[in-house]
Amino acid sequence: MDNGRSQTIRALYGAASGTQPWAQALDQLADYTDSRCITLDTYDLDAHCGEVLASNMAPHPAIEEYNRVYGQRNLLIESAYSNLRIGQLFRASQFVSMREFKRSELFNGVYRALDIGFVAGVPLEFEACSRVTQFSLIKPSDADDFSDAELHRLGELTPHLEQAWAGYRHLSRLQARLDTLTSLWDACEHAVMVIDDRLKVHFANRAGEHLFARATGMNCHHGTLKLDPPGQHEQFRQQVRTVMRGSSSMMPLGGLHGAGPKGLLATLFRLPDSRIALIITDPARSPTGFHDGLRQRFNMTSSEADLVNAVIAGDSLRQFAESREVCYETARTHLKNVMRKNGWRRQTEMLADVLATLLPPGMFRTD
Repeated sequence: MDNGRSQTIRALYGAASGTQPWAQALDQLADYTDSRCITLDTYDLDAHCGEVLASNMAPHPAIEEYNRVYGQRNLLIESAYSNLRIGQLFRASQFVSMREFKRSELFNGVYRALDIGFVAGVPLEFEACSRVTQFSLIKPSDADDFSDAELHRLGELTPHLEQAWAGYRHLSRLQARLDTLTSLWDACEHAVMVIDDRLKVHFANRAGEHLFARATGMNCHHGTLKLDPPGQHEQFRQQVRTVMRGSSSMMPLGGLHGAGPKGLLATLFRLPDSRIALIITDPARSPTGFHDGLRQRFNMTSSEADLVNAVIAGDSLRQFAESREVCYETARTHLKNVMRKNGWRRQTEMLADVLATLLPPGMFRTD
């Protein structure tokens, strides 16, 4: 394998795994293929619009215009893709003459300003028969069209381009899910944290970060959770050791500054990979935090979600029943229904599953 090809492949896999910027990887690919501009883009043939996902182009006033125009009908793609298959290389000039293309709005409004011309492409995926994803390679305006030799070199990279796209898609979906779930926890009025047995903080939502910032007596010092006064800190460490042995635990945090009249309440649950979910709540408040997430993800009714939310906040079934002015048996029935619908046999299993599911994916993995 020649050095340029191996460097290009490493750059593509680096971008696909999230360890290298896509612009750098596409710049490496551009050098290897004698291209000026390379984009990873999608296009909906039915809607006649597309989106540039990644590009190696440096900032330029025409880039914004490129995205604007690319959101409209694209002559090159619509002429080419009706007859192509995944992984099949093509020159755009096979389908549209350069003379015709130079009369188009896309060329005169964008390509000319960016000093680019001939185009080649590699289809990567078709979705719902009309949405196509591809790598588009574009030559400088003063260069000749892609030669057979250049397409052959590009063809040797096609399996790696397909894998790079698979990595991009996977990371994008994870990031979208992470953003959604993090937003859910940030909207929650509970302070939510994930710690290990050494009290190292691995995750804290916005409410948790605010708790650290308010000088309440709970802070994060060099990434480690600290409580003041020292006696309360040692009591908390003991609770952590208890939870690491498989038990859930609740602990009042009455010494923290700015807490309600009853102080704050720390609820701890053991999670996979020897991590602990720590929920800090104020009994004087009545948060509804991730109520909608509970209903949607675990098929709960509103009343059942209220119950689970209260249990996560540290309430017992009896406390929940009294606060809602319902009988204890009604609260118990809600809990039984929730556990039956989700296949949970113990309350601790329910709490661990809820927290592990709603917290960002991969949060508790060590690999």
